[in-house]
This record gives sequence, C-alpha cells and structure tokens, in this order.
Amino acid sequence: MGELGNAALQATIDQGLPYDTAHNLVRPWITRSAYYQDDYDKSTDQVPVEQVAHVHTTATLPLLIRGEPRGIFAAAMFDKHCWTATDKAVLDTVVRSLGLALEGAQGLAQLAEERHKLEAVNGELEAFSYSVSHDLRTPVRHILGFNTLLRKALSGHLDEQASRYLRVIEEAATRMNTLIDAMLDLSQTSRLPLQVGVVDLGNLVQHIVTELEADTLNRQVEWQLAPLPLLMGDPNTLRQVMINLLSNALKYTRTREVTQIRVWAEERAEE
Repeated sequence: MGELGNAALQATIDQGLPYDTAHNLVRPWITRSAYYQDDYDKSTDQVPVEQVAHVHTTATLPLLIRGEPRGIFAAAMFDKHCWTATDKAVLDTVVRSLGLALEGAQGLAQLAEERHKLEAVNGELEAFSYSVSHDLRTPVRHILGFNTLLRKALSGHLDEQASRYLRVIEEAATRMNTLIDAMLDLSQTSRLPLQVGVVDLGNLVQHIVTELEADTLNRQVEWQLAPLPLLMGDPNTLRQVMINLLSNALKYTRTREVTQIRVWAEERAEE
C-alpha cells in the first residue's frame, strides 16, 4: 500500500513477485522475524535496478497468526535512514496488533461458521424430536386405552398382584406422555429448562424398582436399597438418569445366577 514512487515498480508489484526471487519478502516469511536494511541492496529482490533506484531503506516483517506467517508487512523509504530501536519497536507493535486483529476476525468467522452448523443441527433435532414425539403419541394412547378397558373387563376378578401390574403399566405410560411433552418442548425451544425442586431420591428409586419388575421375571434379583437423601434437582431428569442406571444394572447382570444391585449414597465434605 502507498505510493512506490515509480510506475514501473508499481506495475511489477501489482503483477506479483516470484517467490524464489523476492528475498526481501521470503526471508522474514521463513525466519518469522523482521528483516531491516538500512542500506537497501538493490539486488535483493531481483527487480530491474532502474525501478528501485530511488529506494534506500526497507523493512519487512512477518504477519503472524497463531505463530504461522500469513503475509508480509513491508515498508520502504526513499531517503537514507537508519532503523532505530524505537522504529523497530513501533513497527513490531503495529504488525503484531494487525496480526491479533486478523486473528480475532478469523476467530469470529470460525465462530459464525460453527454457530451456523449448530443452528442447522438444532433444526434437524427439532424436526426429529417433533416427528418422534408425535409418532409415540398413538401407541402410548393405545396402551392407556386398552389398560383401562382391561381393568373394566376384569372388574371384580382382579387379584392384588394383577391390579398392581395394571397400575404400573398405567403409571409408566403416563410418564411416557410426560417425556413426549418434554421432547416437544425441546423441539420448540432448542433446550429443556430444568425445573429444580426438592426430590426424595429414596422414594424415586423405590418407584423405579417397582417399574422394573417386568425385567426381573424368572430371575433372582436382590435389591439392596440404602437410605437415600432429599436433594435439589429436576425430578424428571433424575428419574431418567436412575432408570438408565438401574436398567443397565439389570441388563448387564442377566447371566448371573443371583443378581445383587446396591443403591446407596455417600455424604462427603463438599458433596
């Protein structure tokens, strides 16, 4: 940038200097350090001497972004000049600031690109969640409907165990509807806010163990449930976490003759 003081030199620069001959530019690119010439060597860049006859002093500094060269900052003076420590400090500061600015701009561009990708993924997630949520409504509605019909059809003939099984089915289907609602909320807002409150973890786990009875049929499973605390948390999320943990505990112990599953809590200094 700036006036080069010679139209032919300007044309040469605009056309571009060959990499293997422009040593005044290549040297700082390779060494990653500034190159100052108080008395410019006219043969440095292998440009016709008549085009650079008026150039007496040069400085070329590498423009670094994250330590890697991305360009060369060049300054030329048409009068003889000896680069002082102050001159070099000023040029170094200018070039370093320019590099930081470009690095910041590059970072913003990358951030914008990542945000665009995230928005696209969120859009796909919203569409998927909406579709799945609606597809699950029908079978859950059928479960609840037929459960009610079965209870009416067997009215007066249900023993305590059968009645409890039907109640477990109804509660599980109702919770499934709650999860479907949560998925719909997630698809509409891109995030599900936590509804934090007091949760009786012991009561929560006891209900989940009851729900998992169907997975323990024809198996000898010993549940060892220690007293669990009251805690602050989102009840639906905690329920899902505990269901996943206990379901996996049953799943990966199915080959054992006797399955023992322990659930306990430990209180520590800061936990």
